[in-house]
Amino acid sequence: MNFDLSNLAELFGREHDPGSIHRELKYKAYGTSAGAVGAVLVCCSDEALNETSDGFVRGFTSEMLPSLKRGLRAPFRNITPGGVYTWGAARIAIGNFSHAVPSDSFLLLVTKVEAHTAVERDGAGVRFGHKRRYAGEGTFCGALDALLAGRTDSWLAPIREAFDAEGKDRVGLLRDAPEDDRMLLTAATSARLMARNVAMDMQDFDAPVPTVHLVVHGVVLNKEGADTELLGGAYLLDRRSDRGVERYLGIGDDPSRYVVEKTDGPVRLFDDELAKERDARDHRAMAKAVAEAHEAPSDARLAELRASVAAGRRGGGPWGRALLRASLALLAEAAPLPTALLLLGDGLVEIRHAHRLSRTVHRHEAELRRLEAAHAVTHADRHVDSLSDEEATMLAARLLRTERPVEG
Repeated sequence: MNFDLSNLAELFGREHDPGSIHRELKYKAYGTSAGAVGAVLVCCSDEALNETSDGFVRGFTSEMLPSLKRGLRAPFRNITPGGVYTWGAARIAIGNFSHAVPSDSFLLLVTKVEAHTAVERDGAGVRFGHKRRYAGEGTFCGALDALLAGRTDSWLAPIREAFDAEGKDRVGLLRDAPEDDRMLLTAATSARLMARNVAMDMQDFDAPVPTVHLVVHGVVLNKEGADTELLGGAYLLDRRSDRGVERYLGIGDDPSRYVVEKTDGPVRLFDDELAKERDARDHRAMAKAVAEAHEAPSDARLAELRASVAAGRRGGGPWGRALLRASLALLAEAAPLPTALLLLGDGLVEIRHAHRLSRTVHRHEAELRRLEAAHAVTHADRHVDSLSDEEATMLAARLLRTERPVEG
């Protein structure tokens, strides 16, 4: 049975008891007939997430996951300040859970991405972001509050990078949001962006077993009583065949379009995209399209390299790889941005650089653009040896905008 995102739509955009969310995920997982079910939990390090994290274990993983040892069925955990997704984490999880998959079946991996904030209700209304913590007034989430405050701590860099993706000043938009709603909007944005990072990482991964990956994102609402959760959407990546399915249903990534409804009932958060199921974006293809729109680099130093490719010179052995390395070294100076984008599109720049490069396209500071793109180009050098001489020569030709040499 296929996993249909529309079956989860009723969970998105409104506050729920986490137990009901975990039960629904469990019923949907049973219906897929997967050979094994795995789980990844991506959440903030804050102790306020323990309640829902433990609930995920009790309500989903303790029944659905394979037994690691007697009495232990546990999710793979990615826990960091602010709930940052660590690139490669889900890949490791798939490798772990793949050992439980029969040879004739597939793995269903359920990843739950949780951001959080506090909610308080009183006669003055509903407010998000602060509530009592031990003997004082606490901020929830402290990491996201630090982001909005403009702090420059190194651990905030990956959060800021995700929030700046594609040149959107999401932090600026959130600073302009109504104060009572600001932290809910920030948490919803963070969970949405981190779920996208998980999906991007999986789009780029050749799993050891056929895999269906469900990535659900939401915001935990910390309260004086039992915590609740507001889901924003989900990705479905079905990689059981060469014609994979990559879909998304839920809110978009622009917090200025989010609407918060606070009544006596459940909190709601939605935008005009919440109910629209659509294809998950292919960030490598997007990068390649942007690169191809740039004019060919005109630096005079490239003439000899172009002549080498056009003439089809052959030196035997690693000649093509040597040419590619020489091209990369020069293009990192002469045309770093289009080169980095084309390498990202071709897979020689790791997908984790996509946000940085998409932000670079929109930067006006020429020197910062050059440095960030050049950094990505130089990192591509480590992958050159994975190419054949022929593949390296063809890639050099594309980078230099030179026609492929004729054999013979």
